[in-house]
Amino acid sequence: MANKKVSDLTSATTPLTGNELLFLSDGSGNSKKVTTQAVADLAGPGGGYTDADAIDAVGNALVQGTNITITYDSIAGTITIDAAGGGGGTGTVTSVDASGGTTGLTFSGGPITDSGTLTLSGTLAVTNGGTGAANAAGARANLGLGTMSTQNANSVTITGGSISGITDLAIADGGTGASTASAARSNLGLGNMATQNASNVSITGGSITGITDLAVADGGTGASNATNARANLGIGSMATRDVTISTAAPSGGANGDVWLRYTT
Repeated sequence: MANKKVSDLTSATTPLTGNELLFLSDGSGNSKKVTTQAVADLAGPGGGYTDADAIDAVGNALVQGTNITITYDSIAGTITIDAAGGGGGTGTVTSVDASGGTTGLTFSGGPITDSGTLTLSGTLAVTNGGTGAANAAGARANLGLGTMSTQNANSVTITGGSISGITDLAIADGGTGASTASAARSNLGLGNMATQNASNVSITGGSITGITDLAVADGGTGASNATNARANLGIGSMATRDVTISTAAPSGGANGDVWLRYTT
């Protein structure tokens, strides 16, 4: 049977149960379980294995890598895997530098071969989670934001464009409370005069008061009293005299009245 690696064994995420014999650790925080079947696979065919036999079989089967030390104790029932040097080796760093790649950020001050400081500068690109700008206006432009983005919800000013798909704006908020012209006129208390043009008005009843005297040229008298109206219309004093046509003799009346008597 071929040797087994610790990584090939069942992951130790739960306590040992049933046919599980022990935990193995690779010294890096990774832990695996060893089962009776794994021991049988490692040690070859046969039966009657004790815990000590299992430890010996597993310990003999594990393969040491570079800078790895494996020790096992069948009496104590333990197997220890250590990585020498903590990182598997030693070395010397002779130069340190950094790059921002395509993020829009840059580093200066490198490479550092003795001591020094790497300085980060630039602006993080939009594609890397930034705004690609060093000021608010540039950030809004790069993010495709319009002038509405700087307005507060309680003080919005719209100077163009269109608004659609909203609930009818109430009269109290400067709207009409309606979605049709006729309903809007009704809500605003407008009569049928509201739909007439100034150049084609038709008034079929009611009264007109409080307007400038309608000029003679527009069919009026140009006056606000009878005397001025007669004068504007060129009517003489006879217009105010009473005219009586009768077979009887004249009687009553006032100076200037006219009485026409005729016979049959």
